[in-house]
Amino acid sequence: MTADTGALDRMSFAVESAELGHGADPGMWRFAPDAPQGPMQVSAAALDRMSFAVESAESDHGADPGMWRFAPDAPQGPMQVSAAAASDAGGGDRFNEPQNRALGGSYLARMFRHYGSWPDAVVAYNWGPARIDRWISDGRLIDKLPTSVARYQTRVLAESGAFAGIATRLAQLRLLRLEAKRQLIERRNHGYCPDAVELLYAEIMRATSGPVE
Repeated sequence: MTADTGALDRMSFAVESAELGHGADPGMWRFAPDAPQGPMQVSAAALDRMSFAVESAESDHGADPGMWRFAPDAPQGPMQVSAAAASDAGGGDRFNEPQNRALGGSYLARMFRHYGSWPDAVVAYNWGPARIDRWISDGRLIDKLPTSVARYQTRVLAESGAFAGIATRLAQLRLLRLEAKRQLIERRNHGYCPDAVELLYAEIMRATSGPVE
């Protein structure tokens, strides 16, 4: 099963709007370093979970002997950090395992800040920013996203726990859709009246006003 990146992006956009009006709130930056920060209010714990999942996909947490490669500029180590990615992340010794993990996490955070969503950040980490930029500009066509990249994205998001809240929200929306359909059938059977429309609107507002868990 591949991830629906369009749906995930729409959810990310809605979450950012609810959190801070798309970065317009000056209170989005907080004094406590581990507190949620920035326009998407991402905590250090969330980045740690995502980095842990990326390392699992890249090298099985360092258990893959092929994580060290002969070509010096090739991706290296538990986070498979390339020379270019290490430079973009601020530089460091990617042949040192602790620094490799730190560089990988920094680069992943950089991708998130650039794209504004974890689904895109994960794809950019695996596929490269240039490729995902072309894919986005071409309209995010699912058949143009390589199967291996889609599987990587799904694995990382699933292992990080990112799908948990989305699944809950989608379940809520499915129930809401069924209720709306039921009421529309009743409206057809009993005739249109403004009260029915107002009731449906009120139920939609109640169903979508709660926080995503």
